[in-house]
Amino acid sequence: MYQIYQISVNDTLASIAQKFNTTIDELRRINGMGMNYLLNPSEYIVVPKTDNGMYQTYVVKKGDNLYQIAMEKGTTVQNLLLINGLEESGYIYPDQQILIPNRGVDIYVTKEETLTDVANKLGVTEQDLINQNQLIYLLPEQIIIYKKREND
Repeated sequence: MYQIYQISVNDTLASIAQKFNTTIDELRRINGMGMNYLLNPSEYIVVPKTDNGMYQTYVVKKGDNLYQIAMEKGTTVQNLLLINGLEESGYIYPDQQILIPNRGVDIYVTKEETLTDVANKLGVTEQDLINQNQLIYLLPEQIIIYKKREND
C-alpha cells in the first residue's frame, strides 16, 4: 500500500526512506528513479503507507482463503470483501496484499444515510468519523471505518 508524499526543501532519499521505514532502493524502485535522480522540492513521489492503526497489510500465502484469514485475524469475510473491494467470490491469490482491519475497528457501509446517521449508529461524533476517514461528504455505499477509543 502506498501514499503520495510532497518533497520538502531539505529532503533526501535517505531522510524520506527513514521517515517511511523503507529503503532508498525501494523508493527508487517504486518511483522509477535512476541512480543519479535529483529530488526537486514540491515534487511528489510515492512512498509506503504508514500505519494508521486502522488496518494491517497481509500477504496471501498459497492455500489461504478469506474465511481462514478472517478467523485467524478476528474479523469477518464480509469486512475483508468490503475493505479490499473484492467481489463476492472472494478470489485471492498468493503474494496478493490485502488489508485486514485491526481489532476494535468497525467497518460500516452507508446506504442513503447522512454523516449524523452513521455517527449515531456507531455511537461516536461526526468529527471523529471525519477525522478517521478524511470525509467531506458521504456517498451512497461509501465505506466508513472507525477505530474505537480506549474509553468507548
